Amino acid sequence: MRKMVGTLWDRITRNDINSNFEQLYNDVGNISGKITDDMYEEIKNNVDLNWDDHVNSVSDLPSDPTVGTTILISSDGDDYGKVFRYDGSNWKEIFQMNPDAIFSLEERLQKEIDKKETPEGAQEKADKAETNAKQTVTDLEQEIYGDDSDIVKVVESGSNANGEYIRYSDGMQYCWGDLKLTANVSLNSLYRSESEEWTYPKAFKEKPYFVSASAQAYTRWADIASFPSKDSCSIVQFATSEKSNSITTLTYAVGRWK
Repeated sequence: MRKMVGTLWDRITRNDINSNFEQLYNDVGNISGKITDDMYEEIKNNVDLNWDDHVNSVSDLPSDPTVGTTILISSDGDDYGKVFRYDGSNWKEIFQMNPDAIFSLEERLQKEIDKKETPEGAQEKADKAETNAKQTVTDLEQEIYGDDSDIVKVVESGSNANGEYIRYSDGMQYCWGDLKLTANVSLNSLYRSESEEWTYPKAFKEKPYFVSASAQAYTRWADIASFPSKDSCSIVQFATSEKSNSITTLTYAVGRWK
């Protein structure tokens, strides 16, 4: 019950004022507590503006919108610039405006978007740039390393079970490898190994200019045992005394591959 506050300021007057404020706060709290989630959702749905793409006329408004869907009419005529909102049952006009500024901004934005590179366009340019770069390098190499050029470059190199090789643009080829040989065959005052055929890791166009061999041990040496062919050459190892162990003999050949 609301208390009457008199003009005399005493303890009773103070208590009456406090009692009135307490009742006021309680009433406000009760009102706030009565606003349920459903009521809040209803209030929210009645004020939401969920903008969608504009349409040409009122007849183009969608038939199955969600509550709060808001659409601008963009056609010329009396409906131009009208804004409709769907309240859950019907489309209702909520205001009208001049949308010229909006459409002008959209047009400018679309022009800027159209200028932007698409992923497909960017990839096409990247592929074209890569192709042009490779062709430029190829043309430059041909100009620098052509058949008539004084500059020599490696055109091929590799290795296999017979050794390693390298080929140059001027036609020269170099091959090297190794053999395990044992000098245990008597040859008067010396000893030699059985001759072993060294097949070059890469064949020459013709027999190489020379083939050499070198035993990797003191008091041993090696040499060719036959005239070299374009594919192979026989190698033999020598020693001053009979040997029972195998020693590596390095082999080397130089010639032309073209």
